[in-house]
Amino acid sequence: MKPNSMPGAVPLLGHLPALARRPLEFLRAAQAQRDVVLLRLGVEKVYFVNQPEQLRTLLVTDPGRFDKGVQFEKAAAVIGNSLPVSAGAFHRRQRKMIRPAFLQARLREYFDVMRDCAETAVGQWSADTDITAALRDVVGAITARTLFSPDFPDDERRELTGLIDALDKGVALRVLDPTGLAGRLPLPVNRRFEQARARTHELMEAFIARYRERGDDRHDLMSTLLAARDDGQLMPDRQIRDEAIAILQAGFETTARALCWACHALGEHPEMQRRVGDEVSEGPLGYDDLPRLDLTRRVVTEALRLYPPLYLMTRRAIEDVQIGGHTIPSGSTVLFSPYALHHDPAIYPDPERFDPDRWLPDARPEIQGVTYLPFGAGLRNCLGEQFAMMELVVVLSALMRRWSLERIPTVAVRPKLSFVLAPSATGVRLSLPAASGISAC
Repeated sequence: MKPNSMPGAVPLLGHLPALARRPLEFLRAAQAQRDVVLLRLGVEKVYFVNQPEQLRTLLVTDPGRFDKGVQFEKAAAVIGNSLPVSAGAFHRRQRKMIRPAFLQARLREYFDVMRDCAETAVGQWSADTDITAALRDVVGAITARTLFSPDFPDDERRELTGLIDALDKGVALRVLDPTGLAGRLPLPVNRRFEQARARTHELMEAFIARYRERGDDRHDLMSTLLAARDDGQLMPDRQIRDEAIAILQAGFETTARALCWACHALGEHPEMQRRVGDEVSEGPLGYDDLPRLDLTRRVVTEALRLYPPLYLMTRRAIEDVQIGGHTIPSGSTVLFSPYALHHDPAIYPDPERFDPDRWLPDARPEIQGVTYLPFGAGLRNCLGEQFAMMELVVVLSALMRRWSLERIPTVAVRPKLSFVLAPSATGVRLSLPAASGISAC
């Protein structure tokens, strides 16, 4: 059966003008079609999959019949044939070799570093602190210390996280350009991208060499990558470099943006903020105490529903596939949008409302299929999902234990689209709780 075409295509350009002009609104309109819908992006036919059962076919039931598609192939300019890009047997091999870095035993070891980094950082903040920059810095410190060793120099870590911004902008330019020409033009963004890529490779290669010289297992990602074997074969240094950069890029930018969105949401909802403050103030936090931070976790879960960092994703059929009774021809690009899915009123009643209590047990009707996608689903879901959720809860709890978030009424917060869904600003400032007794100076 042939899918219906999305209304609004124009000659030659198809739906590109509508997608470029108001992308989030366009994606939600495609979601509202309630079935596989055909889009035309220039001369290319693209299939938009929007229903939970269809997404289960795409991501869980038949993932081997798709690769990651053009979105991630263009990211290979930075991260090579690493886990987010690779496919087939090579992807399965790499995933198997990297998985030990994210098992529960390692997460327990990472927890103390996360807590200490977060508590040290928030203790140094003031009422004048730029929350966006401060959250990026603490996430960068946690990522470096947990995944790349406590010995990762602060100056190199800050330089690397600064380079990530130029890399993300360069990748976004390439991903969002269907012509393939934008990345070849002599634009400032491309010059910064090439410089950032070369310097990132240089820094990571030097770090790997220093790490290898020491030779000890420091129970972090880099130790796992250096020791990983498959059929007796070690991972080559270039592959280690690419995997490390991919994890740094994914773990840093998405987590920092998610924290900014969570702070924005709490600033807009002071009663929910008060409830979180009460929860996190109940004594010291250890790894085994994480289950008691149920509300804090639901706040994070709801922020990721409203503002999933990866708002649009792709797959490419490597053979003819049936989805929802429609034939997707081999070689076709398939799009799906976590953002549009998460804002679908048929799945989430009153979807624009920030409501962490919708994640209470039995609060939502059971819907078959895939309905929540901040970390993907199926065989290619994010290996670092538990790591990221723990980090988000730990940092947010440390922040709310020390500070309140005061809404700035003159600041309008809008989604800003790049490779990830970022807020234009958090729209909040730090203030001390009235009963804290702590000086803001």
